[in-house]
Amino acid sequence: MAQHIDLNHAGPDELASIPGIDARRAAEIARYRAEHGPFHSWEEVEQVPGVGSTLTERLRAEATLGEAEDTEEIEEIDQDEIAALTAIANLDLEAALVYEIVAELASDGQLRDMLLSFADDHRRHVEELDRVVGDVSGKAPDRSHPAGGTLVGLATTIGALDIDAAVETLVSNEELTNGTYETAMWVVSLSAAEPVLKKNASDEQRHLRSLLEYQQKRDTEGAGDDER
Repeated sequence: MAQHIDLNHAGPDELASIPGIDARRAAEIARYRAEHGPFHSWEEVEQVPGVGSTLTERLRAEATLGEAEDTEEIEEIDQDEIAALTAIANLDLEAALVYEIVAELASDGQLRDMLLSFADDHRRHVEELDRVVGDVSGKAPDRSHPAGGTLVGLATTIGALDIDAAVETLVSNEELTNGTYETAMWVVSLSAAEPVLKKNASDEQRHLRSLLEYQQKRDTEGAGDDER
């Protein structure tokens, strides 16, 4: 039951089952704990963004604070996991650039708006993943150097020749990011990363569905033109 949940041990999903704690506050509690260590007092719980004194009073009746010294081994910082989150953010950043490039080349306004919205999603993913990395490791990734890669050059070249071929490139890229997030949710154990990975993965699935629907629509329209 909720009153037995230990704020120093519980993961985001378990925290979110406490009355008054939604998914956002659960993620903030996990993030604060990862950055500052276990809670030593209820006054410290009040410092978590979105909690405050009123909700803390409710928590005192519904939850507990485990012994601080027992929580040091809860979540060790795994440098391989930090590197994985950074690599995923790099992939998201390249995907954002590719979407922006193809959107600029698209003559279809509806397609352009869709691609730009996907680019915004990917840039948000980068910010959220970088925030988790910074909170957990104490050092956020350096984004001062411009991103780019083979996919960026490919999208620029193909998009200038054939927008449908460029969309096919975007589909392939989304299949890659979908697979990457699916794997990350399985192998990354950092509690602060869990809600971010889950939300971002949902965005990636939506992107892929939308691109496939666009392709299907274009194929249908092309078949209609051939019949005429």
